This record gives sequence, structure tokens and C-alpha cells, in this order.
Amino acid sequence: MKHFCDNCHNLLTPNTSSGTLVFKCLNCMSSYNSDADDTLRYSESKDGNLVIFQTIINKAKDDPATLKTRIKCPKCSNHIAKQVRLGNELRLINICEKCGFQWIET
Repeated sequence: MKHFCDNCHNLLTPNTSSGTLVFKCLNCMSSYNSDADDTLRYSESKDGNLVIFQTIINKAKDDPATLKTRIKCPKCSNHIAKQVRLGNELRLINICEKCGFQWIET
């Protein structure tokens, strides 16, 4: 997947107005065709969702871009956790920064 323009090095944006996926630079208006494995769709699978969500949750603890909040961990009583929203219901999942314990906000 191409992320940056070859001409001006700006971030490319996806464009599907023509019915196919094309990446377009909004600065110099260059466009790049997508590869066969590029997609904007998330395909639902019975067992795959759990694996994908668990991978996201496991990486969220060490990701500096994940939002932090002050909330008490039920396991170790630490007061800093990272938060991720996942699933069709966008459930709020807290991940303790100290012990890695995961719990759903109720």
C-alpha cells in the first residue's frame, strides 16, 4: 500500500468515487492505482475477529498514541490505564499500564 506521494511526499488519501480504490494526493493531484491486496473493507469472519481484536489490545499497551486515562485497575490498583474502543458496539476496553490487565468499562 502506498502512503506518500512520489512527487511532493504528501500523505495520500483513498478515493473510491470512480468505483475502484485509487490513492490521491490532495497537494499535487497525482493519483496512484491500488494493489490487489489494498482494501478499505473489513471482512467479517467468525473466528478471525477475536484474533484481530486481541492483537490490537495486546499492542495498545505499548503504543504511545493510545489514549491514557486515570482509572483504578481492579487487579493491581494502579491508576493509569490505556483505552481502546473495539467491535461493532465500540465497547471501551481498559488496559492497565502496569500489569496489562484488561477489563471492559461498564
